[in-house]
Amino acid sequence: IIFLKLKRMDLLIFLGCLSALMLLTRFAGAGFILGFGLLIILNTEGRFSRKLKHLLLYGLPIILLGSIWLMYVMSFSEGSPTNRSFAMHWSSLINLKDALVTVVYWLVPLSFWKSIVFFSLMVVTLIVLSYKNISRHTLNVKFTKIFAYLILAYMGFIIASNVFFDGGIPFDNRLLAPLFPLFLLLLALHLKSLKIKKHRNAFSLIVASLILVQAYGYARSSFKNYKFGYGYSHVKWTSSQVVKQLDSLTEDVIYTNGNDVISALSSIDESKVQVLPITYNPQTTEVNSNFENQMQALVKNVSNGEAVLVYFENIDWRDYYPSDKTIKRYFTVEMIQ
Repeated sequence: IIFLKLKRMDLLIFLGCLSALMLLTRFAGAGFILGFGLLIILNTEGRFSRKLKHLLLYGLPIILLGSIWLMYVMSFSEGSPTNRSFAMHWSSLINLKDALVTVVYWLVPLSFWKSIVFFSLMVVTLIVLSYKNISRHTLNVKFTKIFAYLILAYMGFIIASNVFFDGGIPFDNRLLAPLFPLFLLLLALHLKSLKIKKHRNAFSLIVASLILVQAYGYARSSFKNYKFGYGYSHVKWTSSQVVKQLDSLTEDVIYTNGNDVISALSSIDESKVQVLPITYNPQTTEVNSNFENQMQALVKNVSNGEAVLVYFENIDWRDYYPSDKTIKRYFTVEMIQ
């Protein structure tokens, strides 16, 4: 924003250096870098050569510093910067639903249907208040475009990555969180743009009620986390009989759908822990054609006493592992911990 206002080249190079550091955040950095590049092109006046010059001044520090980081990462990963590969896999409706639910929960952290109803009423009310009531002030329009471009660039990058690079990208709070402050800024600009005072007051009242609902939702969530624990410190894990038996296992190999649970809640050597065969590749969504043979080999190892199977039914978010019904087709109850 400062560069767009002052048009200084040294600021553009400095912005490129800062943006290169954003690559450490992976998706947030790469998504917003595309957005910044788009802003530079659209807001640079003059011929295309001038736009290209500004874009190169911004991009060269990113390429240079990003290359150093890439070489550092490759030194720890046998020459490959990632374990993903390019492949076409269209985003599922579940991903789009997850994205919608995440955004709705930002504003209205209640139960699913309460959040949807409250959010829908709020959107309709804001549209009614805004109808033919928006000031076209140049500064407001310019900042609105800036934030909108950044949001579109970030979402476009995530969707493109999901379709062409990693079909398992979750559209969850962690990944979409960088958009939250931009939504808040857009909301503030919209409030400032309303011409009729009583409409601004009504808009402010809606925002205030929204803040109260958020405070209630997050306070309730914090109380539950304090009382029952959070993540793998939750009582459902710490009181689990399976978890309590982990340190007593003596088999050479432990097959599981929760290697992170075993790592976090036991003292078992991680080299002994192996994940279950996957039914499909979560990155490419490609079906594992060797699944049957892998499962038969696993059953043989467990039957011979060389390995043990530890299956966590609470882990229901990794659907690329075989379900409990599938597991029971291969194993008797006595063979499953």
